[in-house]
Amino acid sequence: MASPHVFDAGVHNFEQEVVLASKDVPVLIDMWAEWCGPCKTLGPVLDKVADEFGGAFRVAKVDTEQEQQLAGMFQIQSIPTCVLFVDGQPVDGFGGALPENEIKAFLQKNGVEPLAPVEEEPETDPDSPT
Repeated sequence: MASPHVFDAGVHNFEQEVVLASKDVPVLIDMWAEWCGPCKTLGPVLDKVADEFGGAFRVAKVDTEQEQQLAGMFQIQSIPTCVLFVDGQPVDGFGGALPENEIKAFLQKNGVEPLAPVEEEPETDPDSPT
């Protein structure tokens, strides 16, 4: 199942979905490629952490083979490489397939904390006496 906190990014939506969106919610860019073994390890971990953090940040997946212009813009030398955008600016990043606990520590070091789960309001019948 696809996560609502993970999306594909490219030149066509980078300004809107990464730069501008990061003014509201931090966006972690995941630079990856289909042939990259560590990328295939890191991707599902990022998806899981994004879900666990409940929307405290979003993950923008950038396929460096398809989006060579973006890879060049970030001077990507090796993949996977992740770059965290906050307030429209890149603020930090890491390379390689980090384990889940290190990804969480990286996010928290940059002020990204899991959001508390939203409590469901009990349904009330407007006609019933309270």
